[in-house]
Amino acid sequence: PLLISHTGDVLGEAAETEHKENLEGLQPAVAIHYVLALAKHLESIDETRVMPLMLQTHVVKSLILHVAKNRKCLPDGDLVAAAEAMALLADSEEFRTHPDRYIEDDDARRAVLTWKDLFLSELVEDRDVRRQ
Repeated sequence: PLLISHTGDVLGEAAETEHKENLEGLQPAVAIHYVLALAKHLESIDETRVMPLMLQTHVVKSLILHVAKNRKCLPDGDLVAAAEAMALLADSEEFRTHPDRYIEDDDARRAVLTWKDLFLSELVEDRDVRRQ
């Protein structure tokens, strides 16, 4: 619970700030990898406990907004991690049952739709990234 709370706080602040500096190795970038790690292990750590905490701390919405706003300051590896985390979370039973709870409002909906043009199309052109 504390890691999810911390991640939600970091991503929430990052989503509200348009960064100008490279975020590599800083908390707003590292938090993306926390979400990915949790998403990769949802089944083993009990999705029914994790996903409500992510919802309560606005992790998904904040991740979407942060990446859309700060794409230019995030290395490609962080963008790949964000895309993979979102794919894994979206594949969870809880998310599939209640997607509107996780992508909470029109800002988040619009932001996630921009991911394709902002970086996904470019990253998918790279064969190594496609295999991930």
